[in-house]
Amino acid sequence: KEMIALWHALARNEVDVLIGTRSSIFAPLLNMGLIVIYDENDPSHKEDQAPYYHSVTVARFRSEIEGCDVIMSSVIPSAHTYLLIKNKAVGTVILSDRNELAEIGFAGINFQDKIDIMLEREIASALEKKEKIFIFHNRKGFATFIYCKRCKKALMCERCNSNLHYDFAGKQLFCPSCNYKAAMKEICPSCNASYVKFEGLGIEKLASNLKRIFPSANIIAAKSILSLEKEANHYDVIISTSKIPHLSDFKPEVSVIWNADSLFNTGDYNAAENTYQLLASFLQHTRRKLVICTGLQRNFYVYASLNKINFHDFYESELKERRELRLPPFFHCGLISMRGFDKKVVEKASRKLYDSFKNKTRKGIQISDPSDSLRSRLRGKYYRYALIKSKNINTLNQTIRTLIKENRKSRIIITADIDPV
Repeated sequence: KEMIALWHALARNEVDVLIGTRSSIFAPLLNMGLIVIYDENDPSHKEDQAPYYHSVTVARFRSEIEGCDVIMSSVIPSAHTYLLIKNKAVGTVILSDRNELAEIGFAGINFQDKIDIMLEREIASALEKKEKIFIFHNRKGFATFIYCKRCKKALMCERCNSNLHYDFAGKQLFCPSCNYKAAMKEICPSCNASYVKFEGLGIEKLASNLKRIFPSANIIAAKSILSLEKEANHYDVIISTSKIPHLSDFKPEVSVIWNADSLFNTGDYNAAENTYQLLASFLQHTRRKLVICTGLQRNFYVYASLNKINFHDFYESELKERRELRLPPFFHCGLISMRGFDKKVVEKASRKLYDSFKNKTRKGIQISDPSDSLRSRLRGKYYRYALIKSKNINTLNQTIRTLIKENRKSRIIITADIDPV
């Protein structure tokens, strides 16, 4: 009711300033004079369910239609915006002093879940100085891989292809993909063995490891820093799966990125850009030192261009690779997703779609073999994907519309996401 009331108030021109989330870009605000996009590089501006849209793209189109200005703010621009800056299609203003950024340090990765000696010394030094420490680790729960020691079979989600994680606080298993929950199994469901082993490092286990090394420190593992925002300064060390909120009063002296290498291994062409933006955000919101735990070389272009947040160097290297691989922003991509409850039906439909594309002569457009590499199963449905690329967005859109129209089938849902983030 509140949303409907606000919508009518906007339509009656009773609102001068509207502050909203992603979907508010469609609000019927009359006499639009200015659109401000906060954190324009944030992937959450892209709607991840049909109908897919990107609020920054919608803002640009709306500004052209209504003749108003657009201000986009971010720690660093997105790749698309950087290309606009380089081509002098948009202007830039740097507001912060990047000579006063935190120092950057590096520590190694121990795949036996042990704390690297360099990181241990850094944490000990900060605790001795009564400084606050924030550790970012993108793994929820205690253990991320539970398996039987006898038959070696892992405990898997009943609805997905994901390993179940163990939540120590809740004493239960959960799926990180679909949030399925189940009671902890004391006996292996495959061979009835009575010993189930926990492997993998979640934030709860990392907190437990640190408490053994620093027993007097006040350490907490929090799924969301927002839930601790008012109490954040009461803890010495906070370990979380979420980054430090920009508007929070909490600004740690030391921030740690645990296993930064895993952020690059997502199978996403945006992985390097997203990781660089995350590191730059932490660098700007840390008082003294940012420690990156990595096995990569220190001169790796993502790390090297973090010095004073030199996004020009980063994007020159990143965009060179994207141009060679024919990826956005130089080419447009359309991700076609096919899903259904019958695995064989989904596989057959994906092959039929691929064959219907190949059977016609199409210039300036490419398609990949259908696969389930992104996600094979989620919430009981089986998935297959095909990626289509073209330099011409109109050609891409028309091709996808034709393919979907020609390959509609009962028991199968087909969707298309243009330039997925």
